[in-house]
Amino acid sequence: MKYSRRDFLKTIAAGIGIVGSTAIGAGTPLKAVEDTASDLGIVEASLEPYERKLAEQEAYRARLGVRRVERPTYERFIEGPIPRFDGRNTAFIRLSWDKEYITRHTATFIREPNKWDLESYALIAGVDYPRSFLVDLTLPPLLTWQPGTTSVGGPYQPPRIPKNTEQMPVPDPARMSKRIKQVAMFYGADLVGIAPYDERWVLKGVEIPWAKYVISLAIEMDYEFLRIISYPASGYPQAATFMGYTKMAEVAPALATYILGIGYNARACGNDTVLNIPIAMDAGLGEMGRHNMLITPEFGPRVRLCSVITDLPLQPDKPIDFGIQRFCELCNKCARACPGRAIPFGDRTSTPPNISNNSGLRKWQRDAELCRTFWRRNGMDTLGYRHPCQECIRVCPWNIYGRKNNPWYFDLFKYIAINGGDAGKSFIIQLHDFLGYGRPFPPQPVPP
Repeated sequence: MKYSRRDFLKTIAAGIGIVGSTAIGAGTPLKAVEDTASDLGIVEASLEPYERKLAEQEAYRARLGVRRVERPTYERFIEGPIPRFDGRNTAFIRLSWDKEYITRHTATFIREPNKWDLESYALIAGVDYPRSFLVDLTLPPLLTWQPGTTSVGGPYQPPRIPKNTEQMPVPDPARMSKRIKQVAMFYGADLVGIAPYDERWVLKGVEIPWAKYVISLAIEMDYEFLRIISYPASGYPQAATFMGYTKMAEVAPALATYILGIGYNARACGNDTVLNIPIAMDAGLGEMGRHNMLITPEFGPRVRLCSVITDLPLQPDKPIDFGIQRFCELCNKCARACPGRAIPFGDRTSTPPNISNNSGLRKWQRDAELCRTFWRRNGMDTLGYRHPCQECIRVCPWNIYGRKNNPWYFDLFKYIAINGGDAGKSFIIQLHDFLGYGRPFPPQPVPP
């Protein structure tokens, strides 16, 4: 369908009306919550702010033009059976057994850190400190192909309480779903969605016979630290990442413990047990972009994901579509900016570049080997704390458009990107460049 200049201008006008009404309504004081148990009940009154937050998020998405759809957008690209991924084949875990890959990887040039970067080491150590008590370090390292995983993103310490032998009755799964989302936000989640349990997204060799649903949790990462360029060996973006991992280690186990406490099975997952991105897409949190990461309407790709598997009766959310597939076809910024040349240009393909990618789905196949090799070149394996790369997140236009406390017209930019057809999407991509977002900060030479 051809998108005319007149249609594009109509879209902008409609967007101004929508975000204008949002800006006017933003100053309206919210109704005070009654603090008496007789009005809302003690728990309902305490969780009412999170109910408001959930309603505001859903209304915000509706104003932007985000659509709830019956099937996730990735399904149109499925070309065959999707096998369960073998956790041993991640680029991290292969460094413990794949001799050919180890030889190539360890031959990589290693960059020395900058002296100005020293404070970032302290920041990373600080944000990582709480997580070190929450992750189960008693398991052998590098066991992603078993129920465990690498130590940064899980597995988490086992719950301190057993499953309650008495179950709280759940006559209304929709109401229980709302309660679970309120509790998850109370524990610190920024986005929450519910998906049916799908074995395709569970690592090979992991069996959970009682599983029925997965609660997907997104944790926002700090924009200001992530806008700092990741090379040479800058630890500031990694401080934002580690803070996300710390919050993951707080939120997912806390929610799993709550579910155990009301008498149902629950298992908290970080970077273990499941593939969090397709679960998040099924749960309606976002879509997958060219860089193979989840893009959300609220925060763009600047999120960390964790999950809770459960048999608690819940009502799954519908997936969403806000035009990311076409947006990424037109954008290519992450591919241009990737210092490891791991993100492809051009069309999607169902041919994996190596065993660290899964088959059965036509997508932009990010080369995990090239990505991880640049991390080493950037000093990850020689410094006291990890210093990988966040460039694909940093340069994504949805990163800045999802920043907190943005001026009202940034919502207009989102509206145009979602509803403005190819002309609107191209305009927003070019505007991102014109406004100077995505440029190196501070300016740095491109690594060799």
